[in-house]
Amino acid sequence: MDRLVFEQKANEYGGRATGYGNRFMLGDVPLLTAPYFTIRTGNQSPIPLIGYSFGFSTKYGAFATTRWGNTFFDAGDRFNKELGIEGEFEGNWFADVNLYTARGLGLGGGIEYETSDKGEKKYFGSTQFFWIYDYSGEDETEVADSGTAGNRGRFKSQNRFFLPDDYQFDTEVNYISDRGFLKEFIPDEDKSDKEPETYAYLKKVDGDSAATALARFKLNSWQTQTQYLPQFTYDVISRPLTEFPDFADALGMDEPARLYWTHRSEVALVNRSATDDDDLEDAFDDDEFDDEADFEDDEDYVFAEGTALRFDDIERLNAPFEVGIFGIDPYFENRVTMWLGDAQIDGGGAFREAMTVGYNVTTQFWRTDSEYESDFWNIHGIRHVVEPSLRHRYTFLSTADSTELVPYDSVEFFDTLNAIVPGVRNRYQTRRMTRFGPESITFLEFDVQQPFIFENGRDEDADTIGDFFVEGVYRPDLDVYLLRRSSLRSTALWNWNDGSFDKFKIEFKTEPGPDLYTRLSYSYASRGRTSPTLVLDGFTPTERSKDLSAITFEIAYQATRLWEVVLLEQFDLGEGTGTQTRIVLRRRTADWMFEFGIGGPTSGIGSGFGFTVTPIAFFRRAERDRFQTALSDGYDLTPIFDEPAFAEGEAQRVDDTEK
Repeated sequence: MDRLVFEQKANEYGGRATGYGNRFMLGDVPLLTAPYFTIRTGNQSPIPLIGYSFGFSTKYGAFATTRWGNTFFDAGDRFNKELGIEGEFEGNWFADVNLYTARGLGLGGGIEYETSDKGEKKYFGSTQFFWIYDYSGEDETEVADSGTAGNRGRFKSQNRFFLPDDYQFDTEVNYISDRGFLKEFIPDEDKSDKEPETYAYLKKVDGDSAATALARFKLNSWQTQTQYLPQFTYDVISRPLTEFPDFADALGMDEPARLYWTHRSEVALVNRSATDDDDLEDAFDDDEFDDEADFEDDEDYVFAEGTALRFDDIERLNAPFEVGIFGIDPYFENRVTMWLGDAQIDGGGAFREAMTVGYNVTTQFWRTDSEYESDFWNIHGIRHVVEPSLRHRYTFLSTADSTELVPYDSVEFFDTLNAIVPGVRNRYQTRRMTRFGPESITFLEFDVQQPFIFENGRDEDADTIGDFFVEGVYRPDLDVYLLRRSSLRSTALWNWNDGSFDKFKIEFKTEPGPDLYTRLSYSYASRGRTSPTLVLDGFTPTERSKDLSAITFEIAYQATRLWEVVLLEQFDLGEGTGTQTRIVLRRRTADWMFEFGIGGPTSGIGSGFGFTVTPIAFFRRAERDRFQTALSDGYDLTPIFDEPAFAEGEAQRVDDTEK
């Protein structure tokens, strides 16, 4: 460090220490440089070491990782001042120095930042990178899981700006050197984060309408991803056009019947480039196919490439009304799509006219037994609410076959469909005391749904009787040690045609106190094939999945105020990786957490052990769900598939503007 400056205001308990000309040295070699960084004294450690870990594993060899970081203020304040942004800036920085004897030296860093003015956010975001020269692939006896050697890394920057006149601007740059990098070096992000994207996205919402502009680029060559160069959309969501008071009076409705208009238009230059070898490798890695012939016969994996100028317009009219206790919402939808360029797999443009009619019927019944009391079951009166529903969608015209179109996105998957889906939702409610006072609590839910598919242009061989879906959730919250703050959830998809489950999961969780947490689950999934058209229309809650049959057991026990033991055990009952075990021992102090772990692949380090030291007061993180996807944030960009909402108890339509 070349120079250190300390500042303290008269009304502050602590101060600020700023170091200028900083270099992180390994011997005489500078690894990282920082022109300056600032830390607060008094309530923070003056040493900017956030945490470190070391150990040995089959994946990394002997390893030692360190993370340095703290808060910073001055740079953000000057940045806001130059741009004329008013508000209070908060920022954090971190730097990673990791050494793996089997892989190499990894260096990384990043910053997180946010500015708010009187509780109103102006912008927030994060920027980070990590790089390693991975030499494991150079030695044939130590080939990495991905078989990749040399320079590997990632750069990721996500930002959101709240502009005047209710405009919102999002940006993301997400470069990853190869397909296996996150899985090997940042496994938590690989499991939980969305698909890597690079885009700029502008959105303006005004009442019941919205306009967006999107430019998305495929920055990672190993990805198969659609590019929008650019895309513009305009939406109108359920705008009332006219009223029918006489019709409403004849049916005894309290509110006049209305005709609603929903609109979506899109103009986009779309591009899709795919590499068969990469996608085939993906499919085999996910154990979705046994051999290449099986892969090539699957119509969902059509790797057509192309570029097209696409115009898509959807007009929908619906007129919800009530007949007695039933809420009925019939609708008509017309969709016109035109492609100039590479629209068909065999080449050439295309035009599609599609028409759909349908209806949604809902109602509600309930019964209250206020005299039922049971202290043991923690039930003080029961209200049973039953909500039957019936949905029917009939797309009777589609002049283009979706299986012959380049699959840029969901627009091309649209096809003829005739499906009806009855369902019933059950809710059991009771009065319980919460920290907010007595409230109505739903302690038992039970939902069923059975689709019937009479025609599906996307899949001519689709079964007429779709998977029977059933889901139940029970939250006892009993005054019994093992059942406090507990829940039991089960989901099943039964295939009538095969006479077997496509999916089944049952999970029990309980947290009887601050000293114990347990979770026991069994999961099963087969290679079910769900029609993309059905997924698009929301008729079935299923998606493609790989084979799975496993029992998972997790227990965390707070032995004392300072010591905690965590055991995670997974028994693979299928043809998987077998039993996987992870044991973690933690010790907490006022400021730090010490963790020793040993286990198999579930620990993320391969088989081996590791030791970690982390501060309890880790610097504040941006919320994970802020950037799930720009395309679905803020409002529903596919309002044409929304269903009418009805108020609880009286089957009265919720005002669409409020919705």
